[in-house]
Amino acid sequence: GRELLADESRLLLVPGWLDIDGAGALKEYADDAGRPRGDIWENAIWADSITVEDSDLYLFQAIHQESDAVPENIDAIRAVTDSASQGESIDRTNTALALDDPLIATQ
Repeated sequence: GRELLADESRLLLVPGWLDIDGAGALKEYADDAGRPRGDIWENAIWADSITVEDSDLYLFQAIHQESDAVPENIDAIRAVTDSASQGESIDRTNTALALDDPLIATQ
């Protein structure tokens, strides 16, 4: 479960060692890390909460409603205008928003 989610560029796995206990603390972390307005463009998932039982996935997540739509809207504009393939658009948007630079460094 964790490995598959960790490979997705717009998912942010929040490790337990950071002791981030909620969305407010996560936004503060993003602000301290230099994100504009403390934006979290990724869907944040607490890594320790990920469990799979049979075919069901369980997890705790935080979605920053004001900013998580930004990368998706940029990609949607490119899709409507046929100006880039899906993969190219995701790569360009991730680079422009610095999503290639992880918000959370490994311990």
